[in-house]
Amino acid sequence: MAYVKQNNLYGYIDRTGKVMIPLKFENAHSFRQGLASVKIGGKWGFIDTTGTVVIAPKYDYAGSFIDSKADVKLNGKEIKINISDKSLYDSQNTTADNKSKKQDTKPALSEAKEDSLVGDLMKVYFKNDKPLFNKVNALNEYLKTTMIHNGKDYDRSQWPGRSLEIKNNYCKEARKLLTAYETDLKSFESAAGNFDLYIAITAYLKEISRFLSASESWADYIFDKGGENEEIIGMLEPVENSLGAMKLGDELLRGLVTEYQSSKKATGKYLTTMKAAKERNK
Repeated sequence: MAYVKQNNLYGYIDRTGKVMIPLKFENAHSFRQGLASVKIGGKWGFIDTTGTVVIAPKYDYAGSFIDSKADVKLNGKEIKINISDKSLYDSQNTTADNKSKKQDTKPALSEAKEDSLVGDLMKVYFKNDKPLFNKVNALNEYLKTTMIHNGKDYDRSQWPGRSLEIKNNYCKEARKLLTAYETDLKSFESAAGNFDLYIAITAYLKEISRFLSASESWADYIFDKGGENEEIIGMLEPVENSLGAMKLGDELLRGLVTEYQSSKKATGKYLTTMKAAKERNK
């Protein structure tokens, strides 16, 4: 497959031009060794040839796998990882630097502690996700009423009033819910900062914030009934792009939640798919 770009989103096509993996990524690279690095929610991760995320988007940048190793950047540091997403520090690092890294490495959490943390994260998710999702979805539906095109022009007659409604009702209320969600997550940053679930939640919330900012900019623009149609299309582009990224983040997050729920049902513990399979085979 080859990666392609349309409307600032990336996906993959086969040799006939048929879309095999939908154009929904912020950036993408070619497949190597069955995996391709893609950008989701401002971070890089990896997908397999079915489009399934197999290494969570948590890197500032990610290259391609060569000889089962890929160059990535995490928290400003360039490192190498293997296909199992294990860090392999560059061989050029000094001995002193390696010792420093070892000293900075946090001890691995026990399975019981990990299970407890994931369980607490799940509670935060179920407490906050639905109210925020519903409010953002309502905002998206209301935005559509300002994007009606009548032949040669947009329907601008109700733009000023709807501009105020977007900012003072929908966006304002959504930001309150977003802030509450982020506040509930703060206590998990140090303990669960590398958990796939925590990363997926925070990436999703980042895209919601981008969508709200784009919606507010659109509301400011239409308050004075906008400008030329080409300019309007340009103003709508950030709204559409952030909406696509937000939907992708939601899809990834819901998939992880389902994975953990299945694990809990099958093993009595919140485990990743791989760990859950090992647990069942004991």
